[in-house]
Amino acid sequence: MDTFKTPVARLARLFRASRDAWRAKALDKQQRLRAARVKIRDLEASRAYWKNRALAAQGGGPPAASEATPVGAAQEPDAAARQQLRLPPPGHRHSLLVIQLTLQMFLGAGLGSRGVPRVLSLLAPWMPVSLPAHTTVLNWVYRCGLAILLQPPQRREDWIYIADHTLELGTSKCLVILGIPAARLLETGYSPSHRAMQVLAVKVTTHSTGEWVATVLREVAERTGVPVQIVADHGSDLHKGITLFRREQTTDCVETYDISHRIATLLKAELQPDARWQTFLAHCKRTLASFQQTDLAFLLPPRQRTKARFMHVDTHVEWAQNLLAYQERGDFSAVRPTCVLTVAARDHLRDRLGVARVRPLHVLLGHRHPDKAAFCEAIQAASDLQLTDLDDAFGISPTPAAPASWRASLGRVPIAKIWRSMRR
Repeated sequence: MDTFKTPVARLARLFRASRDAWRAKALDKQQRLRAARVKIRDLEASRAYWKNRALAAQGGGPPAASEATPVGAAQEPDAAARQQLRLPPPGHRHSLLVIQLTLQMFLGAGLGSRGVPRVLSLLAPWMPVSLPAHTTVLNWVYRCGLAILLQPPQRREDWIYIADHTLELGTSKCLVILGIPAARLLETGYSPSHRAMQVLAVKVTTHSTGEWVATVLREVAERTGVPVQIVADHGSDLHKGITLFRREQTTDCVETYDISHRIATLLKAELQPDARWQTFLAHCKRTLASFQQTDLAFLLPPRQRTKARFMHVDTHVEWAQNLLAYQERGDFSAVRPTCVLTVAARDHLRDRLGVARVRPLHVLLGHRHPDKAAFCEAIQAASDLQLTDLDDAFGISPTPAAPASWRASLGRVPIAKIWRSMRR
């Protein structure tokens, strides 16, 4: 530094700028080198692909040594097809085998876009597979879906349309039209799954009107033929659009009210003005707030839905019926194998009944009892509490205090008794 006459501060700035310039130049060189390697790799794969196709077209010539058929594959009749699976399609860097495995794992096995590369990394030591990025997996799935959507449907005279709107996303909503031939209903036992149907149209709009729905139906009918039936939920725009479409057709086309929405509409008209049903829902809401994040969380009722609430009435009724069944048997062992007095339950009783009456229960904290009868017997032996004092804290007293109101409400609710076992 003594040989320089320039001030040290200025020299430091100059040296730092020079270092940054050389660093940027080195990074740029590395990026260009990496891009050149990727381009060379893609060109070599493309050259091998087109070379194999040229040799196959000429009817002779063995494949290159780097793409030789694995040992034992020559005896298989589809050895050529297997060899093609190891080559990437034009414009791709991953082989057909990787693309096929990715789509099967994503669509068939239910793996996510990030889970598929992880599974392929486990197969890499035994199979010639590369690892696509999660965005690449999504792009392949989107292209596959677009190809299916653009595939022209078979023109028939027995198509059945199922039309419905998705929930609004921002200012847009989507109209989806599924189709299934009437002849396939018998094959599916008149209970078709999504796989038995074909997506005929997916249209996005910011303002759905009856005229717009009729236009979409006309476009679909031009490709499939006039349908014999259209199933919808009787939304105002869908109902108007289907009515306009039917007026223009010379053949008969039946409009069918979706049975699930129809039943939900009837239940709404029956239950919404019923004060007993509203009281029952209020009890459920208070129970949810009281027992959440406590040892009684296994008794929580299902949360009330904000959308399609009356299409899921059975979940609340199932919960109440099962709870009453456990209460009538005097045993909650089917839900919780043991009964134990916790600190939270003790504090709840202390706030309600006073410290003096609840203090004797301190000796029972943490002790597990095999069933409700033994639990109640231990509480009565240790204190002067009665079983009626345990209603609000435990909800398992044999006296029908709170459950009686639920039973009175449920006993007169006009709902079909289709119960399933509680999923707890």
